[in-house]
Amino acid sequence: MPRSKYTKTPGPLPPIERISREAFRFDDESRRELICLLPLELQQLPVPENIEQEVPELPGASQHETLAKLIVAWTEHQSQSYLTTRRLGIGRSANPANVAAAIRKLRAALKPFTNLPTTNSKDNLPARIDPGVDVILRETARANPMLRFKEGEYLVGEDKIPLGREYLVYPLDWTRGWVKWEDGIIVDQRMVRVADDIKLPKREELGDNDESLWEEEKDPWVFQNILPMDDLETLEYMIFVTTSVGGKVAVETLCNSVVRAYKKGRQFGLPVIGLATKPFPTKFGTKPRPHFPIVRWHDLPPVGEDMPDEVPF
Repeated sequence: MPRSKYTKTPGPLPPIERISREAFRFDDESRRELICLLPLELQQLPVPENIEQEVPELPGASQHETLAKLIVAWTEHQSQSYLTTRRLGIGRSANPANVAAAIRKLRAALKPFTNLPTTNSKDNLPARIDPGVDVILRETARANPMLRFKEGEYLVGEDKIPLGREYLVYPLDWTRGWVKWEDGIIVDQRMVRVADDIKLPKREELGDNDESLWEEEKDPWVFQNILPMDDLETLEYMIFVTTSVGGKVAVETLCNSVVRAYKKGRQFGLPVIGLATKPFPTKFGTKPRPHFPIVRWHDLPPVGEDMPDEVPF
């Protein structure tokens, strides 16, 4: 390197009031690419009404259509905090120090949004992208494979599922309620998601109370508990369906453990359970019932959290 680089006296710096802020802007193509890199929930969730209080430094924050667009705008805003006499990125190579500085800026840009509700927030009820999503999921839930427990064995259709099989469970989507059967087909239902805290009707309010009209002397209305989960071996989405007291106990015990973990400070993640059984007293003696012990947690940290400063080069 030439010695003159070290001996040449630098020119005077302009007064700080004459140094302009960086007028940084993403072009349209870069903006679209950045939005696509963000989680789908942020691309579809609208901007909360109180966003002006969350990020008062960004004028017009509430005018953005989605949280993803707002985050990109906030990143631009953070980049403009640089005082510089030249455009950022013009004639400059990407060295580790520059990249580390960019990471810190991006983290600062995302920080105001890490506590906003998304579908991965587990310390409150999960936000829904659109109200119609819940309706569609509820109406089509039975189109998915059903995991059942019968005579001490887990079954999907006629296939036996071994104990220990692991499933990723969605406890906040636990659903329960009444279904009406006619000729082996569900013809009506009154199902609600437990987390929505909607009161279910009592059995006598459903009608069909004349027992003399029941097929095979069986009540056409049956109370069910449904718990959605992913089979981690086949990656297939399915629902655990139960009408028994033992199955109800299994679902309630698992969901109770999960929400207590959330209340104690676990802010994210879903439980992974291993299929098991447990003795359960009945009027016919002790029988096995379903049991869903948590074997580990599948953690999904919020955007911008636990990002390392180290640069991998």
